[in-house]
Amino acid sequence: MPSGLSPQLIDLLVDNPPPATNFRSLTLFHHASHRAAEANPHSAYGIRQDHYIYAVTGGTSEGGSVEEKEEAEQWANQLYDKIERAGLSMSKGYYSFSRPEHADAVAYYGQDSVRRLRELKHKYNPGNALPYALPIL
Repeated sequence: MPSGLSPQLIDLLVDNPPPATNFRSLTLFHHASHRAAEANPHSAYGIRQDHYIYAVTGGTSEGGSVEEKEEAEQWANQLYDKIERAGLSMSKGYYSFSRPEHADAVAYYGQDSVRRLRELKHKYNPGNALPYALPIL
């Protein structure tokens, strides 16, 4: 067990495994610490404390049935909601891992960082060649 994970979170994960019939539904852990947790006013990365990134991904194969897709989505949403209700998540999340209705760039990055990111996007992607990469910018 990685240090820092609460027994309550571990119990939630053990009690809510991905659908057994769907190998594309998964969970992903990543530990952010050291330099990622150090203050850096020149970075848009807003979470500056040790933490674990836990991504819940419900997916199916391209030809997956409607039932498989519904099962995968339901599993991911239910586990996400259980983690939230248990108070085990941080107030900030990751824009790229968020539900569309939660994807508020200012809430994730702050007004100054959003301004800088928009300037960078305009400079390096003026024709919007990557329209789905942070579309709010």
